[in-house]
Amino acid sequence: MKPPSIPARRLSALALAGLLAACGGGEFTESLVRLISARFVPAEATVAPGATRRVQLEVQCDRDALNTTFGRLGIRVRLDPSHLPAGVTATLVGTFADAEGFSLVQCDSPSTTEGLRMTRLEVDLTASAGAAATTARLGTYIEVEPLAGQGSKDNTSAEMAVSVSGTAAPTTPGT
Repeated sequence: MKPPSIPARRLSALALAGLLAACGGGEFTESLVRLISARFVPAEATVAPGATRRVQLEVQCDRDALNTTFGRLGIRVRLDPSHLPAGVTATLVGTFADAEGFSLVQCDSPSTTEGLRMTRLEVDLTASAGAAATTARLGTYIEVEPLAGQGSKDNTSAEMAVSVSGTAAPTTPGT
């Protein structure tokens, strides 16, 4: 007997999820739904050697799914600058990172989309004066704040292209 095709398996999984939801299996069904999404604005940025460029990380969260009996869960954000070249750094502005490198922020500002909330985080991209012209990528990992003893309900990532231009930032005479 031939095994079921991939589309048939997906259809079976969705049918099972619907059955579990109808029978009170909400945790399994919730795992199939995206609670957060993220993107950099703009998706590509260029910074001159010796300069800093500010971009935004925009995170959208489900309005109700982050609410618990203990209050609203936050989101944890960690930049991954490991693919940036020497002399280029990325910093979340106005946040403090824990020992794991995560910054905890709230995702509760109104969104233009019904049923969603959002937060916009500022990220500074800085190139040292000697940074070589190149293009690399900045990654970030975002997750819903986990409850004690449990894993996160959802996570996502976002990337942006970061270029260092071949010309240095203009300087003002006398500085």
